[in-house]
This record gives sequence, C-alpha cells and structure tokens, in this order.
Amino acid sequence: MAAQLMGAPAFLSALQHVAVLALTKNNNRPQLVYIRFLDNFSWSIFLVPSLSATTVPSTSTAVSTAVLGRGLTSYDPSGFVQFALRSGVREQDWFVRLMATVLCVIALLLLVIAASGAWAYVASRAAVGYDSESASAHSRYVQLRTLSHQCLGLLVVIGFLAVLPLTYIAVVELLQDGSTSLWSSTNGLLAVATLLLLLLSTVVLLQWLHRQSRIALAKWRVRIVFGVLYANMQYDRRCFIGAVFFLETVIAGIVAALTLDGVSQLLALMVVHGLFVLLILHRRPFPSRVHLHATLGVEGFLLILYSIGAGLNMRITIQTQLVLSYTAVSLITLAVVGVWVRQLVLLAKYAGCSTNKAAEAGDNALLEMGHLPLTTSRGRPRPPAATL
Repeated sequence: MAAQLMGAPAFLSALQHVAVLALTKNNNRPQLVYIRFLDNFSWSIFLVPSLSATTVPSTSTAVSTAVLGRGLTSYDPSGFVQFALRSGVREQDWFVRLMATVLCVIALLLLVIAASGAWAYVASRAAVGYDSESASAHSRYVQLRTLSHQCLGLLVVIGFLAVLPLTYIAVVELLQDGSTSLWSSTNGLLAVATLLLLLLSTVVLLQWLHRQSRIALAKWRVRIVFGVLYANMQYDRRCFIGAVFFLETVIAGIVAALTLDGVSQLLALMVVHGLFVLLILHRRPFPSRVHLHATLGVEGFLLILYSIGAGLNMRITIQTQLVLSYTAVSLITLAVVGVWVRQLVLLAKYAGCSTNKAAEAGDNALLEMGHLPLTTSRGRPRPPAATL
C-alpha cells in the first residue's frame, strides 16, 4: 500500500485513538472482555506487551498505586499503572521500551533504504548500453529507486503515528519525575529531549510545506515521500496537517495528565474531538466530499466510543456495564471488519479492471494490425510482391 494513500494512515490513527481507552482511568471495576479487547490495540501506539504477561490480582494494583502515591502527591497515573500490570511490564520500564521499539522500526526502515539505494546505484552503473542486459539493469534500477522512495514515505508515516505515543509516554515520565527533580533522572532528560525534538520537527516540516509551490509538491519523488501529509488536502490548506499534529499532542497530554477522574478525562477527549470537527467544517481542507464525510464519520465513531467509556465510569449496575462493554467491542469489531472488507473489494475491483483493460487493449491491437498496411523495419510501405 502506497504511503501517500489516505486509508492506511487514517485507519491506524483511528486505532491509536481507540487504543488510548486502555490507558484511561477506570473508576469502576473494569470488564474483562472490554479491557482485554482494548489492550489488543496497544501495538498501534507502539506499546508492545511482554510475552510472559500474567494476570495480576487486584491487590497488586492497589499496592503499586499506593507506592506511586507516596512519591507523587499531585499525580495519579492509575490508568497507566493498570495497563502496565496487565501487560507484564513495569511502568518505570515503558519509556525505554517504547523508545527502543520506535528506534528499532526506524533503524530497520533506514537499513532497507540504504540497501535498496546501494543496489540501485550498482544497477545504474550496469545500465549503460542498449542490449537486453542493460535494459534489465535499468528496469531493476527503477524498481529499487521506487522501493527506496516508498520506504522513505513509510518512514514519514511512522513518524506521524509516533507523535501520540511518544508525547504520552514523555508527559507521563515528566509528571512522575516532577515531584523530585526533573534533571535528576535520565528518563526525565530524555523525555524533555523527545518533546523538544517533536516540536522542532513539526515546526520545520510545516515551514517546508508552506514554502513549497504547487508544482514542487506535485513531483513524483516529493509526493511519494511526503504525500501522506498533504495529498488529501487542498493546496491552500496544505498546512492543515499541523492541526492534526496538535490534536494528537493534546489527546496524549489529556490522557497522561488529566487523571483525577475517569469521566472528566473522557469528556475532555470528547470536547477536543468536537472542536476538531468544528475546525474541519470551518476550514474545509479536503478537496472532495468523500474525504470530508470519511473524516467526520471517524470522528463521530470516536465520540460514540468515548461516550460509552465515560458511561462505564459512572455509577451504573453490573448489567449496564456488560451491555456498554459489549456494545463498544461490537462497534470496534464491525468498524475494523468493514474497513478490511472495503479494502478487499477495492483490491478485487482494481485487479479485475486491470485484467479487463489489458485484455481489451491486446484484442484491439490485434484487430487493428489486420487493417494496417505492411511496412518495413524503417516504417516505409513494403512494395508489392513481384508477380511471375
């Protein structure tokens, strides 16, 4: 799937906003199916649970929260602590674990980019003649250069998707170290550096995007790498991706910092998404109604999920909790299955259209050859055959 397509980044971004429900604070006893189902989406925010994760009794959760409470008088990361206990990884280790996951993914992509670039250079050196081997080398060079640019585009997508988890884990680390001294912990320094790097990268990217002309952004090499940022925006709204980055940052900050009450946390998320919808309706950044309706549909879906999560944190009966939990699980399952079915239908339609077009083109070419006059290799009409 090409990196500049809207489907994959938008789908993964929506999964990230669903996965943050596993990190929110739960005042009531959480439903097992609901919580474990949400934990399955933690990979989308680069939170990879331990393979040896075991079920921890509720007393361990209380003890861990109490231990943190003795060191932190104004910060209660109970939602994050509960997730850490369910995943089998200590909350103190998640910052390093997430950073290592992101860096390993980036390093793997850079390795593929370097290898494909070096192989493409070797192929370009071999494509110097006009024989069949040179033609094959040139074709291989084009394929490798395309692969290299696609990996660069995938690297941009990974950077976009890493904004929310990196901001969240950095804010959690800063708030945990805030009661003692910010500069006494290595993780605290790395958290500050991470936030500054994200801010600087976003500012530089928006400045570069603002300075580019319409022709420059339409070039194939630029579009295949950075197209995910502006391909689905109007040219005069190409910097609207900054609002998306701001939304990711605010969502991560709310989930990490606003932990006094589970209902207030989810209501704040609903307010932020509602303001984002109003901004979309006011600015109209998308070139077609399809993009607008798809984005509004995703935002409405997230608002429904957050409202269900807020209802689960209220004083309701066990039966009502079960109904709301299975409703949320069913909605998420239907949405994921619907997206995959749509992609399969589009893929089948694309493959069928390509096959039909190729067959029709071949038949038309054969039919037209019967009506064309015979020519020599230089394109001149062939003289009629001599008669005896």
